[in-house]
Amino acid sequence: MLTPHPLIRWHNRLDITPPCLGTSLEIGSDTIAARVGSTFTLGDEAPPQSWSLGFSHNQLGKQLHYTYLNQENLEHKHLVSIGMSFGRTQPISHKPDAV
Repeated sequence: MLTPHPLIRWHNRLDITPPCLGTSLEIGSDTIAARVGSTFTLGDEAPPQSWSLGFSHNQLGKQLHYTYLNQENLEHKHLVSIGMSFGRTQPISHKPDAV
C-alpha cells in the first residue's frame, strides 16, 4: 500500500489463482472512505478486465462495506459486509501499531 497523502491510499496486488493484476485507489478518512479499482486477468478463467466501486464506513467499532463488481461472469455484483469490533477499534485500511 502506498500513501501519497494522508487521505489517499493506493493498493496493488498480484494474484496467482487465477493469475491477475489489480490496483485500487481509496480516498477517505478513518471514518469514511470511497474506492475504485480495476483488475486485469492474465489467464482465460475470467473476463480480461473488470472494475469495482465501493465505500466503507467505520463508526464506533461498527463497519459497513459496500462494493459493486462490474464483472460479466458474476451472478451477484453487489457485495455488502457488516462488522463489529470489540476493544480498541482500528481505522479503515490501517495495520495495527508495531509493538
